[in-house]
Amino acid sequence: METANERDEDDDLPPLPHAQPLSDADRDLFLAVLDNPPAPNAALRKLMAPRPSSQLEDSP
Repeated sequence: METANERDEDDDLPPLPHAQPLSDADRDLFLAVLDNPPAPNAALRKLMAPRPSSQLEDSP
């Protein structure tokens, strides 16, 4: 069995994502949204609405 260290660089593995730091403005916006999230829209309310237990048993 081959380990990660034994793989050739030519394997068809996707490149690792490159993390880029947020700008000060983006960081401030992100933190502001965490502190005061927007109200849920209709699609989210519908998705999170309670369903009868019979519907839960029928879903895959």
